[in-house]
Amino acid sequence: MRRFLLLMVIFGAGILVSSPLLSQTQSEQVPFWEVICDDPNNRETCRMTMKLFVNKNVNGVQQSIGKLLGLWVRYIPDKKTGIRAPYMNIQTPLGVDLRPGAVMKIDKGKELNARYLRCTANGCDISVKLEPEVVSAMKAGNNFFVGFRAWGGGDTTAVSASLKGFTKAFNSLK
Repeated sequence: MRRFLLLMVIFGAGILVSSPLLSQTQSEQVPFWEVICDDPNNRETCRMTMKLFVNKNVNGVQQSIGKLLGLWVRYIPDKKTGIRAPYMNIQTPLGVDLRPGAVMKIDKGKELNARYLRCTANGCDISVKLEPEVVSAMKAGNNFFVGFRAWGGGDTTAVSASLKGFTKAFNSLK
């Protein structure tokens, strides 16, 4: 079973950033879900998003030094049936080991495996269909964990994203 090391970070090309960089206040560390619509009059153009950043104290001031995790949820129509289903896109940092994939977990629930699709200059991307039981667990949960390994590393790094506001944002997408 993969071991979750909470709040460790991968930055750059597989360099493991030490956890003191994550010393932030709760409000800085845990942003809430935001709904963004390309066309405010068309809910089908909306997505919900959360981005987590690594902050570092520089001369007494917290400064963002890079994106740690990006999460997006959007309804996408099936190509054959046209029925819309929710998908989550996850963007992890560059420098991850793509071979084992990533792991998702809601609170103390079971681990869900996810495969990487591609890496771009912005990070490495995963896309998974959100099955009804996963959506229900996210609505009832407190934390969503994404676990991944640094290239050449043995331990799994787990990043926690708050599920506060998830239900309201998710329900607004339909």
